[in-house]
Amino acid sequence: MDLLELFSFAFMATIKFAVLVPLYIVKEELPFWQGFLFGLVSGITGVLFFMYLSTGILIFWKAIVRKLWPTRKSKPTFSKRNRNLIGLKSKFGLWGIAFLSPLLLSLPLGCFLAVRYYKNPWRVFWTMSLGVAFWSAVYAGFGASIVNIINSIRA
Repeated sequence: MDLLELFSFAFMATIKFAVLVPLYIVKEELPFWQGFLFGLVSGITGVLFFMYLSTGILIFWKAIVRKLWPTRKSKPTFSKRNRNLIGLKSKFGLWGIAFLSPLLLSLPLGCFLAVRYYKNPWRVFWTMSLGVAFWSAVYAGFGASIVNIINSIRA
């Protein structure tokens, strides 16, 4: 296992968690606990990075809007995508965002939505981390099963 390869997979897994964590587990033939640890560390790193990046982007955007249009009240635009995201937030809440982010939404979008709609950063961090831990366990179990099948076919 090359250290540069490990870090590059971990970095890319922070962005596209659902694809790269199982791929790396199968590629390197990692046992369950090593695969779980890889997914957990890369996912939580991504959650921290994208939470702080999202917070900075939101602060920067509000400052620009206040500077360019000081008296104008911004009217919400309702596109189909916006309605779906608001529906996701109102139907499932923070837990839904946290558990769907590693699988469907991607960690950057999930962190952005969580930071945008929920103001308590510790609650957002721990909830998103639990979602990452759940999917890390699922992917590690799936990857370890595939590795065992491949090894039994080889023998």
